[in-house]
Amino acid sequence: MSTPRTYESMKKLLDCAKLDISFTSNIFQSVKFDYPLLSEEYKLIEVPNWLADEVIHERGDQAITLKDEHKSNNTGRVFACISDKTFSVIEAKTSNTLLLASSWWLPSSDGPKENLVLVTPIQAVKNNYFELQQCSAPSLKQLRLLLSPSLYYGPVDDECDSENKSSSLNYFDRDTVETRLPCSKLELNEAFRRLHVCEINGYLRMLDHEYMTQVVRDLFALADENAWDWRKYGFPLHASIEGLANQHLPNITKQIMMLICSQLENRKAFDSKDVYVYPRNSKICQIVGEHLLSVISSFDLNDFLTLWKASVPNGLRPKLRRHLTCAGRAYCEITPLPTNGTSVKLEELQVISLLLEKIQNTSTRMN
Repeated sequence: MSTPRTYESMKKLLDCAKLDISFTSNIFQSVKFDYPLLSEEYKLIEVPNWLADEVIHERGDQAITLKDEHKSNNTGRVFACISDKTFSVIEAKTSNTLLLASSWWLPSSDGPKENLVLVTPIQAVKNNYFELQQCSAPSLKQLRLLLSPSLYYGPVDDECDSENKSSSLNYFDRDTVETRLPCSKLELNEAFRRLHVCEINGYLRMLDHEYMTQVVRDLFALADENAWDWRKYGFPLHASIEGLANQHLPNITKQIMMLICSQLENRKAFDSKDVYVYPRNSKICQIVGEHLLSVISSFDLNDFLTLWKASVPNGLRPKLRRHLTCAGRAYCEITPLPTNGTSVKLEELQVISLLLEKIQNTSTRMN
């Protein structure tokens, strides 16, 4: 057992090392290594200053949650998630050995004046740590592959599928998806909106392109039938859900309307107590465009633009770059020129394809 150091012995040691003792404030701090060292029970994570401030000094509702990637043999990566961001956890080496102690004495103006020796136990020794690198999550490709078997085609087809109990084995609830695809809740909800995912009977289901388009058409047909001035006020939410109850499940209609509409407080009929939502031109044009592109693998660009404009509800204006290509929904490519020397216009060689279908079915480079 080691003998505790005295103040005089430590002062003599510093004198032998020719070190200035004026910085000690009459207090020496001696370290003692606990036995056994708990080095493997502690993990060091370096976080940005802004994140540390949010976790420590804010209202206390911000927390860092560690999640592992779902892979066999525990080979998946580790992610650190907060409410709206996801970080990849990367192991790094330290340039020096780090000593971990529960408390250190730091000089202060009101410190003790007498000569003291403070013994600080070292509980762990580390030469590595983990750093956080912000990443984009979740993977839309992985989410789409995970939910593709549970595609929702409408209440009629779903009722037929419900008779086959094996089909429900491919359905996942939200907790399972969060486990399979670690990311922040905000990013996951945004991915659900992007892939048109709704919660049906407790399971997350991707909506079929054709079914989404049919709901949009039925909604605008209902507006025409009731002479709703949707261009000015939008759609009355509860009246729309009730009006489509014979065609679509109310819960699904509401989720789709929340997907394709936005709620504006200043747009509401003065004599109505209903909640009004205004149709989003970009979202509806995207849905119709994706439905057209899902029918065949690729479209001649000019033919597609003509059909697209004719397919969206009257009053909406589809824009190719804004609603499909630049929004990451589709891509355009130029087919090889014919070898017979025939003169062909460039526009006739451009075809448009659904981007997410391309990601799922091939790994070739996208233009």
